[in-house]
This record gives sequence, structure tokens and C-alpha cells, in this order.
Amino acid sequence: MQHRKQTVGARVLGITSYRVGNLFAARIDNIDPGAIIGRGSAATRDEAESIALEKALLSLDLEQSGHALRKSADHLNADRPVPSSRRIR
Repeated sequence: MQHRKQTVGARVLGITSYRVGNLFAARIDNIDPGAIIGRGSAATRDEAESIALEKALLSLDLEQSGHALRKSADHLNADRPVPSSRRIR
């Protein structure tokens, strides 16, 4: 089993890879909070890590997009007055 840390953008990711029978498996975690965000398996260690890293980056991109969408929605809702028909009486 091999484990190393790699910086991707502003994030430090943990990359763990190991042999399972004739294949290699890899998993990527985001160290803090330590959740696994990408997995991959392939004939070589490099391929397995590459697949796992691609999935992890997609997961991080989706998370960042979700935060941006929520922030935009909150901003729009803060500027909009509540219609009188929807006010709590």
C-alpha cells in the first residue's frame, strides 16, 4: 500500500493505492474532514490513481458549484421583498 499527499489547487488530498489481486485500487480523500471523494481501479497503479483523482476533482467541482449556487440564491432572495400574500400574519 502506498499513501501520499498531493496539493490540487488550494486543497491537500490524500492518495492511497494498493494491489487487489491482478488490479490496483486507489482512493482519494480530502484529508479535512477525511471523506473519500474518489475511487478507481485499473491494471496499473498510475491508471487507478488517475481515475480516482478525476472522480475526486469532479466531486470537488460539484461541491464548489453547489456553494456558488446557494450563495447566488441567498443573495437574490435577500434583495427581493416578500409579497404581501406570502407574509405570515
